[in-house]
Amino acid sequence: MSDYAIEVRDLRKKFCRSLKRSLLYGTMDVSRAMAGFPNRNSALRTSEFWALDGVSFALEPGGSLGLIGANGCGKSTLLRLLSGIFPPDEGEINIHGRMASLIAVGAGFHPHMSGAENIYLNGVLLGLNVSEIKQRFDQIVEFSEIGDFIEAPVSTYSSGMRVRLGFSIAVHTKPNILLVDEVMSVGDTRFRRKASQAMLNLLQNSNTTLILVSHNMEVVKEICEHSLLLSHGVPVFHGDTQKAYEKYDEITKSAGGEDVVTDFLGFRVESDGGADVIESNREFNVFFELHHEAVTTAEIPVTIVIADSSNRTVATVRSPTPIRIGQSNCVTVPPIPLTDGDFLVHCKIGNGLHGASHHRNHPVKVVDSSIDHWSGLCYPLLIRKTVT
Repeated sequence: MSDYAIEVRDLRKKFCRSLKRSLLYGTMDVSRAMAGFPNRNSALRTSEFWALDGVSFALEPGGSLGLIGANGCGKSTLLRLLSGIFPPDEGEINIHGRMASLIAVGAGFHPHMSGAENIYLNGVLLGLNVSEIKQRFDQIVEFSEIGDFIEAPVSTYSSGMRVRLGFSIAVHTKPNILLVDEVMSVGDTRFRRKASQAMLNLLQNSNTTLILVSHNMEVVKEICEHSLLLSHGVPVFHGDTQKAYEKYDEITKSAGGEDVVTDFLGFRVESDGGADVIESNREFNVFFELHHEAVTTAEIPVTIVIADSSNRTVATVRSPTPIRIGQSNCVTVPPIPLTDGDFLVHCKIGNGLHGASHHRNHPVKVVDSSIDHWSGLCYPLLIRKTVT
């Protein structure tokens, strides 16, 4: 039996920026495996990138680890690998003990079952028997503060209610290992304090091993003695949490920080449907024009926001990896399910540490893509629905 609750060795995971290529590569990989040929996971193909590259660490029972880094650095990907949502391309993961995870709002809930029924469902999936769930049922409901809504379908819950119920189930089943993503930011301030205290109690009284992802520095410092800092999927520091944040500050400053001067001149949206057209459930491209004066090698994150005609946000997409100015001024946005109609696109280049700049209210038309283009034609043919 290992002395560690979690062991990770040389973990690597790659993704593809293009949905079409991703489907093609998946088919090729499955065909190769069925034919008995060895996998070629170590080589990157066109449009692929390493989301995680060479991550290794070990946690003893009762240990805690904070995962920190900028958006897109691989924190959530690492949690998903640990929880078994998808396998690594290379490396090894060893988990010793019963694990509970809270890595997405509403993950693990059946939307058409009530909150009470989902408590039993999740409890069984976590390895408890019915009598054990009954013993803890009232505590779970009380902690979640769902109240009379516990008998209502989870599909009627707000995101905050789902997070509260999911977290309450996770902590009251007393898992050996608990994975918590930054979904806790959905809850209100009082519940976040309550959740932090619950995680501390698990660490101190139940010998639970905890991995926490959060952009709240004070929460990570309070709960996690050690942290792992990731940058573009690569581990750059593993040690004391305070020193990890100091290293994080050094990286953000050396990457450009306030020295980056970016004049965001504008952008355009293009898809197979044409300019300023987004096809529902199909990827599209955003091309932008920048005037860069200071650091031509700086890597800057990109955020695309889609809003309805009333300027209410309906989708937010962050580029999987930052762009390098002067080398790639295009971001491919993955498919988003949208209804037909007029929408607005907002584009943000950078963040608070990288000379953030915005362009807002770019109008686009969303059209239905349920009827595919003719695959045999060289030019795309857009077919719209008509009502007679």
